[in-house]
Amino acid sequence: MTVDATGRTSVPGVWAAGNVTNPMGQVIIAASAGSMSAAMINADLIEAEIAEKLAP
Repeated sequence: MTVDATGRTSVPGVWAAGNVTNPMGQVIIAASAGSMSAAMINADLIEAEIAEKLAP
C-alpha cells in the first residue's frame, strides 16, 4: 500500500496519518498529518456529494 502527502492510500476510501506514515514523527508531526488527512477526507466527501448532485 502506498500513501501520498495528503494521507490518501492506494486503497480507495482508506487514508493514513501519523506514525503509520512516518514512524520517526513525534506527536506534533502525527497531529499535523492527521489534520491534513482530515481536511483531504472532507474535500473528497464534498467532491463526491457535488458529483452525485450534478449527475443526470
